[in-house]
Amino acid sequence: MIDIITSATVFCLMFIVGTDCRLADFRKCLRQPGLVATAIFGQYLLVPAVTLLIAVWLDLDESITLALLLMSACPSGVISNTYTFVSRGNVSLSVSLTGLSTLAAFVMTPLSLGIAVSMLNEVEGSKFQIPLSILFAQLAFLMILPTTLGMVVKQFADSWVTKNANLLRYGSLILLFVVIGIVLYASPGSVIQELRQLFFPALLISTVMLLVAVLVARACADNSADRSAVIFEWPCRNLAIAGLLGITALDRPELMLTATSFFLIQAPFVLGLAFYRARLMRA
Repeated sequence: MIDIITSATVFCLMFIVGTDCRLADFRKCLRQPGLVATAIFGQYLLVPAVTLLIAVWLDLDESITLALLLMSACPSGVISNTYTFVSRGNVSLSVSLTGLSTLAAFVMTPLSLGIAVSMLNEVEGSKFQIPLSILFAQLAFLMILPTTLGMVVKQFADSWVTKNANLLRYGSLILLFVVIGIVLYASPGSVIQELRQLFFPALLISTVMLLVAVLVARACADNSADRSAVIFEWPCRNLAIAGLLGITALDRPELMLTATSFFLIQAPFVLGLAFYRARLMRA
């Protein structure tokens, strides 16, 4: 029952992401092909690689390592748009990068996850198997379909989307917290233990990815607003999708709890950085 409710919630969340994507913004992105390619495809290469290195270095439990790799291979999350807004960054660029990252996930998530898990199996002697056909099907239904539907609605009912922009924007945040609430309700006793296990790894992974993102942003983006959009895309993965794929594609429901705990640890840290960056941009 929980996976059905979560699937419906994530479907709606991805639909809202699609309604925020404008073709005009995508065309603007095409004028900065280096930035877009680095910001999107760099995520799918570097984020899993860094996550794998940290997980092996810390000798984490196999289940937690698999959850972290799954999260790292997922596209950027809609929460990155909120962080970009708070930091006074280029929100339209952030939304476009999130949308493009989501559309690329159909190919890049299985590819990145498959490579990372193969390397983990080689290094640690694990025997994880990734059911690629199920993963492709879940990504198509949970991400590509609703995001594309949202983009179609935006294209042909733009006035309705514009009129309800705030409702959709706040609705996406509400849906995100609905997913978190479902997980916490389903396993209240395990959350504290998971938070303790993940606290240092989550902060370390987030910090390293932010540092990498800063370097990428400085190399590719022309101004501070664009750099903010790039910076907050990298550490913020779509954890709702990661957790749901853990349940539906990998048959490991505990991965949903790990993804939720990761978000609860990361969010205050990244939000604080967003406020700090906003102060710097005002100065």
